Amino acid sequence: MSQSNRGAAQVSMMWAIAFLVIALVSIFVAFSTSGKLKEAQDALATAQQENATLDAAEKARRAEGLAISQKAGWQPERTALSNTDLMTNAIQQLGGVFPNADPNAETVEAVLPTVISDYNAAKERIADTERQIAQLRADLDARQSETDTALADKDQRISDLEGELDDTRNSMNEQIVDLERQRDALRDQYRELDDRLTQTEAEKDAEIAAVRAASVSLKQRNDILSSRLNAVARRADSPDGAVLTANARVNKAWIDLGRTQRVAPGLQFDVLDQSTGAIKGRLKVANVEDGRSEVHIVETADKYNPIAAGDPIRNAVFDPNRSQVAVLLGNGFGAYSADDMKIKLAQVGIQVVDDVTIETDFLLLGTPFFDEETGDIVPWDQQDAYRSAQGLSVQIVPRRDWLSWLGL
Repeated sequence: MSQSNRGAAQVSMMWAIAFLVIALVSIFVAFSTSGKLKEAQDALATAQQENATLDAAEKARRAEGLAISQKAGWQPERTALSNTDLMTNAIQQLGGVFPNADPNAETVEAVLPTVISDYNAAKERIADTERQIAQLRADLDARQSETDTALADKDQRISDLEGELDDTRNSMNEQIVDLERQRDALRDQYRELDDRLTQTEAEKDAEIAAVRAASVSLKQRNDILSSRLNAVARRADSPDGAVLTANARVNKAWIDLGRTQRVAPGLQFDVLDQSTGAIKGRLKVANVEDGRSEVHIVETADKYNPIAAGDPIRNAVFDPNRSQVAVLLGNGFGAYSADDMKIKLAQVGIQVVDDVTIETDFLLLGTPFFDEETGDIVPWDQQDAYRSAQGLSVQIVPRRDWLSWLGL
């Protein structure tokens, strides 16, 4: 074989060996790659199974957390877990509401026992309050029953007063008929008096001079009388006596004034508060003994401040040391005649005279006079006795006041 042929054969052999090596390397690489792929696939399958297990565990934990959140609350929305900031804020608010709750507690479980304890204590207090309210309602019902009884008594008293008012009206109607007859007679007298008016006016002019001369003397007397009346007014501001004992339940009491002090049955006294001087009520004398008198409690200003022993009493016209003088002016005195009034006033130490003088203490006004032609009421200041009382500073007492004094 020529050298060139041998060289060619060697080259061909080398290429054949190279191709064989390459083929073996390719087979080895292919086999190695196939084994790693299988391992990678197995690892991927294992990882996927573990991931599925973790997802299931996570879902179970989330479901459990969601169930706890739904029981606990504080969820921003229905499918969300409880917000710890909201829970912490709620725990702090519980600490502000319940005194024993720790506003800095870490968990709801830690703060719940004290909240439950405070809540139960609050329930007990509420129950006590409700029992007290029930007792107050029972007391209120009792007071309402007492009020109903008092109202029934008041209605009965009103009925009695209405009956008395009807009797008074009937009496007044009879008096009006009598006054109308008197008015007709006075009209006849008026014609005669009118004829005498001219003569009277002439005599009046003559008397004016004498009146002017006497005015200086009357002024002096008026000053004396004003001083005396001021002393009487000062005495009226001081008590006349005091309550010895009182029983508001039976509306009876005893006072330290009696027959020795010229007290008579029917006389009334105002009861004064010892501290303020305000009127607490009114007493009416029922039975008189030498040094004391039994009285009825006819009026109480405040049932929670009843008349009690030691309370001072006062009557504006009562004076145990001096016989006072009064003049009656009026065409009758309601259900009483002038003689009846004299007896009533004498029982309380007041003497009745006919004319107003400097010695007169009171002018008691009764039923007004009526004009004989028109039937109209004649003003008091047209009556001589009334003008004299004004000129002499005599105390003028209207009907409602002397009725109260005498207990009529």
